[in-house]
Amino acid sequence: MVMVRLALILAAVQTARGFSISALPSLRSSALASSATLRTPAHSFGRIGARGMSMVAGTQPDTATQAESERIAGDRFIACNRFISRPSKAAAFEQRWAERKSSLVKMEGFRFFTLMRRVDKVGDKEWPQPDKTPDYMSLTVWDKKDNFQAWRSGPAFKDAHGGGTIGGIFSAIVGALTELKGAPKPAFFEAIAPITVDKASSAIVLTGRDITGKPIADGKEKLPAECFVSMNRMVAKPGKEGDLEKYWAERESTLAQYPGFVGFAFLRRDADGKKKGDFADDKFTHTTCTIWASQDYFSKWREAHYADWEKRQAKGESNGFKDFLAESPEPIYWEGTQVLSMDKGF
Repeated sequence: MVMVRLALILAAVQTARGFSISALPSLRSSALASSATLRTPAHSFGRIGARGMSMVAGTQPDTATQAESERIAGDRFIACNRFISRPSKAAAFEQRWAERKSSLVKMEGFRFFTLMRRVDKVGDKEWPQPDKTPDYMSLTVWDKKDNFQAWRSGPAFKDAHGGGTIGGIFSAIVGALTELKGAPKPAFFEAIAPITVDKASSAIVLTGRDITGKPIADGKEKLPAECFVSMNRMVAKPGKEGDLEKYWAERESTLAQYPGFVGFAFLRRDADGKKKGDFADDKFTHTTCTIWASQDYFSKWREAHYADWEKRQAKGESNGFKDFLAESPEPIYWEGTQVLSMDKGF
C-alpha cells in the first residue's frame, strides 16, 4: 500500500504542470477552475436559438466517423476535477477545501464555483452509481478557456500549490492522498446555450460562514448544501453529435421562469479533456447541467416538468433528442457546497 501511494505521488509530481495537480486541494490551495462563457442576459428564457457553427476545437473532420452535422460553438469553458474520497474522510476532504486560500473572485473571467458532493437519493428514489463514479467534483465556470489557461499559468496557480515548488506540491499531494482513493481526474467541457440569473436574483443562501464569508469546517461534519446540481449524462451516436447539440441549442426553455433556478448549460466534453480515463463517467460525451438553489426547488420543477412531459407523450409527440443517443441518458445529482459567484451569475 505504501508503494502504491508513493507511485501515485511520484506520478503526480511528474505531471505537476497538468490540471490533475492543479485541482488537488491543499490547506493553502485555491479553488479549482472550471469555465464557461455566458452571453445570455439575466433571466433569459424562451427559444434559445442556434449559435454560430464551428467544428470542435482541437479536432479534425474524419469522413468515416466525423461525418457529423456542424457542431455548435461553445459559449464558455468549464473545468471540473473529480474525486473519490476514502471512507469516513469526506468531512476532512471538505475541510481541506474550505481552508484553502482562494483568489478566484479576483481572476478575470471567473463566474461561478462550487465543490459538489454526490447525492444518491433524491426524494424517495434511489440513484445508485457504478464503481469508480466520483463522489466529489469541483465545478468552476469561466467566461473563456483563455481565462482558465491564464489562471493555470499565472502566479495564482503557483500560490495555490505551495508556491509552485516541488516540495510544496509534494506536501499537498501527500495531504490529499490521506483523504482520496487515487489521484483526482480532470474533465473539461464547452458550454452550449447557457441560461442564467444574476447573483442578485439568485435564491442561493450561503450558510455556515464566518464574518469574512469563508465556510466554517471542523473536519468532522460535512458542510451544508448551498445549491443543488442536476446532470443528465449522454453518449452521442457517432456522427450525431452536431444534431444533439443543435437540438439543445434550439429547444424552447422556460427554466428561468421557475423559482430557485440559478443556471443551465448543455455541456460537451472538450477536445482537450477527451483522453481515455478510468472513471465510470468518462464514457459520456455530453451532459446537461442545471443548478438550483436547493433540492426542494428542483423537486418542484421536476414535478411540473414531468406533468407537462406526460401530456406531450399522450399526444404522441417525439422524445426529441433520444434518436441521437447511443444509449439511454444516465442522471446524477449533487449537493453544491462552498459556492462562489460573481454578480453576473453562472
